[in-house]
Amino acid sequence: MAGFAKKAKTGTALARRVLTRALQPVVSGYFAGDWLAVLDYLQAPPHPDEEVITALPEPRLYVGMSAQAAGMAAEVGIPEDEIHAMLAAFLGGPTSLSPVEERVAALRDWWTAFDQMHAAQRPGMRSLWGLVDNELMAFGPDEHGFTQQLYRQLLPASVNEQVDRLWQSVTLQRHAKSIVSNPRPHQLMAETLGPALEFWHGVALTAWFACEGPYSRAPLSGVADYYGRPLTALRAAGCPISPDLFEELRIAELHLGPEEAIVKERRKLPVGTPIGSFTLTMSHSGGSRREGTVTLTDWVG
Repeated sequence: MAGFAKKAKTGTALARRVLTRALQPVVSGYFAGDWLAVLDYLQAPPHPDEEVITALPEPRLYVGMSAQAAGMAAEVGIPEDEIHAMLAAFLGGPTSLSPVEERVAALRDWWTAFDQMHAAQRPGMRSLWGLVDNELMAFGPDEHGFTQQLYRQLLPASVNEQVDRLWQSVTLQRHAKSIVSNPRPHQLMAETLGPALEFWHGVALTAWFACEGPYSRAPLSGVADYYGRPLTALRAAGCPISPDLFEELRIAELHLGPEEAIVKERRKLPVGTPIGSFTLTMSHSGGSRREGTVTLTDWVG
């Protein structure tokens, strides 16, 4: 490198003297910006006054500080309320909870309400397809049981408010310095829960539609195969699903009643003939159901 040789007439020069604006892309491209790698390539020792960062400082995560407020207050001899006020000012929020703590608490509240909704399901009720915002946006009723934004109708208002407030803004990958509005905060929240929500909500819906109809995306005996992707992700995260669940679903399927057609419309028409009269019954059916109930309350909770 001619630039290095020019600056190193009396010994190795400092990086800040050698790396001009023109040379910086070269070092970044060939040596990943590592000045020591450049010197090793040139077989030159570093300048004795060279300052090279070889490791990043240990990060400190300010999470869970609110739970330690009482201890910190006693240690420094000030009221606990002042500790909470200082933490709120530091975190830039209305309370001493960190943004992570606040979202974790909101996720717990949401999951509790979600579990209660599934536990309360009984034959004849509408399905909970739409309780989780993970579908394409649509308008109007769905004859197969999907209700757009069902969570607005069934979840507690306080839970919906938390989700709307905490997931209403996002940063864009290409514009990381800007915060923009998120039109679907409940969808982003659902993505936070990842494969756990995808699996449990999906299996609960499968069990419901297998009984109530009109159609089920998979038989109960085929749940493990149908939800293979989230199951693999849960195993990788150290949260595997017990095989006992799939065995119980297989046995439950054996105890369901035979398929019964779901009649949507039935009409009776009187018909007169020279030899007498009779009634013609016409019916229109869509899908089928099976007598029985399969719930996952003991598993999901």
